[in-house]
Amino acid sequence: MAKNTFKLTSFAKQIEKDLAKAERDKLRKAANLFKRRLRANIKALGLVDEGNLLKGVDSITMEHASLIGIGAPGFHALILEYGTGERFTLGNGEKRTKVRSTGSVGPTHFFLKTMQESAADVQKILTEDWL
Repeated sequence: MAKNTFKLTSFAKQIEKDLAKAERDKLRKAANLFKRRLRANIKALGLVDEGNLLKGVDSITMEHASLIGIGAPGFHALILEYGTGERFTLGNGEKRTKVRSTGSVGPTHFFLKTMQESAADVQKILTEDWL
């Protein structure tokens, strides 16, 4: 009897592993869809065709969640997403007292736009049957 119990436990553990893998696969599928759309929106808005911003789009899939964002080398993503007010700088050397404007950056909201456009499709992926 102990032998049969062991096999049943082993089978249950295998089912548990398969379900966890299926969940991670769904999370990866949803994250990849979002990353593709985010890159497409960045290109469509004319921000860049290639470069650090696109290279920085990445995701991490953990046990029950996927995190999607823009990291190294695209650290300037927040400036493009939300914009800046007018910025100023001081001159170099003897002109250190002279203040000059370096301009401002308007918000583009490429990340928020992608979240709104992709919400229904991501939810559809996450609610479909696992196996």
